[in-house]
Amino acid sequence: MVSSTWGNGPEGHLLIRAPALVALVRELFEQHWERGKQLRPMTAGETGDERGAVLELLMLGSKDESISRQLGISLRTVRRGLL
Repeated sequence: MVSSTWGNGPEGHLLIRAPALVALVRELFEQHWERGKQLRPMTAGETGDERGAVLELLMLGSKDESISRQLGISLRTVRRGLL
């Protein structure tokens, strides 16, 4: 089962049964998982709201510069704050 949500569309799920498609989705997941970076631990006083907002905007496809402007934080914070 995979999410069928794209952009701001309605939420939903797709059930994939074809073995070739299941293998493809799994391989894509594994490749992205391997390239992922671990988030740095939160510092004292940090609520996670900033990190969550940045992650949400990244998930929606926003560029670093756009996220910086929208959240009123520096571009360096957007790029380095999650690592």
